[in-house]
Amino acid sequence: MHTITSQSRPQLLKQISLRKSFYTNTRDNLIHAIQYLEDHPDIGHLNHVILECFRTLYAPLGLLENSEPAEARRVALQSIATLEAHITFLREQFDMTAPVPTQVVAPQATNHHQPQPQPEPEEEEKPRLTEGELFAINMMEQFNQ
Repeated sequence: MHTITSQSRPQLLKQISLRKSFYTNTRDNLIHAIQYLEDHPDIGHLNHVILECFRTLYAPLGLLENSEPAEARRVALQSIATLEAHITFLREQFDMTAPVPTQVVAPQATNHHQPQPQPEPEEEEKPRLTEGELFAINMMEQFNQ
């Protein structure tokens, strides 16, 4: 863990810009999400909503690596409460009181800072050699001795 204080890091103004182009006649679910925000202006401006979602997902992780553990934990608890409240809202909207079926799996978060387990390589069956090929290999081995 790195502890970074305001004295050790100069304050910089960072600007981010989000841009996404798409055709409105595609099946991209993003179009429907944007339409929902436009139909419900009380939720907030698109840029604000995007940044708040990003903050909810990643601020605890950024703080864990760059701040005091207590602050990271406090923000993580806020994020968990926000995400759990939204899960409850979605379940109510879709009348889903039971947990999500196992066939429907949410994308899994990946910790890009930890080595990920790699699947064991499958042993490939070596092609069987013909008698002629075996004879040729044997001759080459004898020749090289």
